[in-house]
Amino acid sequence: MNPVVHWELFAPDALSLARFYEALFGWAPELIPDIGYVHIDTCAGAGIYGGIASVPDGSRRPMFYVSADDLESTLDHIHQAGGTTTLPPLHEVVTFAHFADTEGNIVGLVKRGDESTVSEGEKPPVSRFRLSATDPDALVGFYRQVFGWRARPGTLPDGASCLEVDTGPSGIAGAIGGSSPGSHAVMFSVAVDDLGTFVERARSLGAAAGPAEECEAAYVVDPAGQTLELLSSRHTRLSS
Repeated sequence: MNPVVHWELFAPDALSLARFYEALFGWAPELIPDIGYVHIDTCAGAGIYGGIASVPDGSRRPMFYVSADDLESTLDHIHQAGGTTTLPPLHEVVTFAHFADTEGNIVGLVKRGDESTVSEGEKPPVSRFRLSATDPDALVGFYRQVFGWRARPGTLPDGASCLEVDTGPSGIAGAIGGSSPGSHAVMFSVAVDDLGTFVERARSLGAAAGPAEECEAAYVVDPAGQTLELLSSRHTRLSS
C-alpha cells in the first residue's frame, strides 16, 4: 500500500500560522525562506510530519501527501482510475506532484524516501485524516485501485457513518464520508489527552473552538480559517 505520510495547511503568512500551532500544541516550526514554506515537526513520536505553505489569497485548502516510488507511473495509474494531474512532478526540497481524485479533491504525491520523520516526544500527533465525498464507496474504490488502501464500515465521533481507511503501517489511517466540519474536503485529526484543555487554549489564542463537554471530539478553526478536529487520544490509527 501507499501510505499517507504528510499533511499540509495554507495561509497568507505561513510562519504566523505556524506560531499559532506552536503555541497551541508545542509543535516545532522550521521556515524555509526561499519558498516561504514552514516545516512542522509535531515532536509526537507518532503520526506524520507536516507543513504550512504561504498562499497570498488563502484560496487553497488542507491536503495530504501519499508516498510513492515512481510519481510518473503512479500518475498513470491515477489517470486510468479516473483522476487527473494538477501539478506534474517537480523537485523543490522534495520531489512531489499533485492530482485530483474522482471527487475533485486535490491530493499530493511525494517520492518515497523524501518524507520527513516525526521526532520523538509527547506532543499531540496528527493521527488521522478525513476526506469528504458525495459517493464514499466510489471514492474508496478509486483509492483502493490506485494505492491498495483497505476500508471497512465505521462511525465518526459525531455518529455519522463513514468508511474507515487503512493506508499502511508507515502512514496514518483516515475516514471517507460525508461533509466534514468547516466545509473542507480534507480535515486532519489531532489526538490530545484532554479536549477541554486544548479547546480553552485555542480560544485564549484567539481561535474559534469547541465543544468539548461530554463528547469525544472538538474542533479548532485556526487563524487561516482551516478546521482541525481534536480527538480523544484513545482514538488510534487502524492496524494493518
